[in-house]
This record gives sequence, structure tokens and C-alpha cells, in this order.
Amino acid sequence: MRKPGSKVWGVLYEVPDALISRDSAKTLHRKSFDQIEGEGSNYKREMIEVRRPNGEIVTALTYTVKSPQVNLKTNLAYVGHIVAGLREHGISEGYIAAVNAIAIANNPDIAAEVRAL
Repeated sequence: MRKPGSKVWGVLYEVPDALISRDSAKTLHRKSFDQIEGEGSNYKREMIEVRRPNGEIVTALTYTVKSPQVNLKTNLAYVGHIVAGLREHGISEGYIAAVNAIAIANNPDIAAEVRAL
């Protein structure tokens, strides 16, 4: 959920335009980001402004939930992927602990596994 003034750490990647939509990626025999992210069903493509560590503002494509659903649970594989990426890019353990806490609050069934990440 978006909160004015909140911060979310992430990583910016350059992705060839041809890998974004299903049609163009299919011609390359690749899965598209739209397909991977579920664009059109649960998620939608959206352009957002992000601030780089040097203060520069850039526009980036992201996928956001179209209709948030009650009782939709985060799975362990997804949390593991996020935590691994945060660590790989040197994000603070404090921020990672906050991400883990959100995942645990969303899905207490995976709490022990998330704490072990």
C-alpha cells in the first residue's frame, strides 16, 4: 500500500522494450515481463518516478496491484527472492528486517522460514 512520504528500496534494471509485452517477447521465444508479473489480471503496468542514490529522479516501469484482495498471502519463494535481491545490492539489514516483518504479518504460516532468510 502506498503511503505519502514512505520509502521503498529497489533496483533499477534496463530491460529491452521487446521483453515487456507478451506479443513482442513471444516473437523472441521469451517470456515477457507482462506475463511474469500477471499484467492485465492481477497487476497493471505503471510508470513511476524514482530517486537514485545520487538524488537524480528517473521514470521507471513497475507493476502494481489492480485490486488489492483481503487474505491474499505472500509465499516464501517470493519473499526469498526479494530478500536475496536486497542483500545482493547492499540494502541495510534494518530494511530487510522491515520487509520480513511485513511478509510475516501477511502470512504468519511462513514466519519461521522468513526469519531464517
